[in-house]
Amino acid sequence: MLYEIAVILGCGVLNRMRGTTGWRGPLPGRSLVWVAPMVSLLALLVAHWVLAVGWGLVYLFWGVWAWGFLFSFGRVVPEGRSISGLEKFLLRISGGNYYIAFLLRHCFALPAALLTPYALALPVALWLCYVVAWAVTKRYPIPVAEVLGGLVWGAFIVLSVHYPTWDLAQLAGQYSL
Repeated sequence: MLYEIAVILGCGVLNRMRGTTGWRGPLPGRSLVWVAPMVSLLALLVAHWVLAVGWGLVYLFWGVWAWGFLFSFGRVVPEGRSISGLEKFLLRISGGNYYIAFLLRHCFALPAALLTPYALALPVALWLCYVVAWAVTKRYPIPVAEVLGGLVWGAFIVLSVHYPTWDLAQLAGQYSL
């Protein structure tokens, strides 16, 4: 139980780290590239290595796509950046609704359903973190949403240990280290 709490809280910290660059120092690239393997390592506290690697890969896949124009639901336009083709597409198919477009953007987390069937709810849970953060604070909504989103990632990692999509005992026999 203590390890499960550590995974949930640790993912809250890691997801905030993914959203900022101040901690990286001279490390090259995006924070996501460094945080995704840390998510896998953290998941190893409670999960089989196959599941832990899977969570790191899903986290990387979810985070790599653009969303800088969507996470503020149209309230803030990032300076010095242009909207990505993906964001334009999501806004177009959502009829210009930032809320729907951002929910669609979080569907990049759906491969997590390969790890636990409950992850079908992951996109909605992540989207709600931003909706709640914007409702609670107008001053720091993105950092609050990133921490909340990380807690959600951690909760789903823990959930996947108890309710996996695959029989991990069988996988462990086939793919042991």
